[in-house]
Amino acid sequence: YSLRDQIYRAARGAGAGGEAPYQSIEGLSLGVEVSVRYALDPSRVGQVARRLPPEIGDQLVEPVVDGVLHRKLAKHTVREIFSSQRGEIQQEVQGELAALLSPDGVVVRAVFLGNVDLPAEYRAGLESLLSEELRAEKMRYTLELKEKQVKESELVAEAQKVQDRKSTRLN
Repeated sequence: YSLRDQIYRAARGAGAGGEAPYQSIEGLSLGVEVSVRYALDPSRVGQVARRLPPEIGDQLVEPVVDGVLHRKLAKHTVREIFSSQRGEIQQEVQGELAALLSPDGVVVRAVFLGNVDLPAEYRAGLESLLSEELRAEKMRYTLELKEKQVKESELVAEAQKVQDRKSTRLN
């Protein structure tokens, strides 16, 4: 067994129309590019080597990763997976994989969730929705800036009035 870091890429679930797409909580098929960096724990290889399969990536890591991803992604909406909670999902997956693979002497170093593949119509709708939200957010900031400019103008005008009163009193 190699003690060097290995990379497992979950190819079967990478495409929404692929061999084994994942499902969101809404039941929508989606693909997620996933990479898992792992290695055998050198201090435990002697203990676990007898029960490890010959191809650790294909026979041990792949089914565990596949199961965890199907379970975790099915608890989230497409929007959370696509944009808002990708980092949290990635950490959850990494934590669960580490716990499940550790008894077999496999150390999970990192999990990376890459491109999320959605059906074309859904992707277009989601991107439109996110774009609209960005426009609304921009408008909110613009309005806040305008309010601050008005407030600043009022303060400048008030300061000018005070200055004018002082100068008329002195004259």
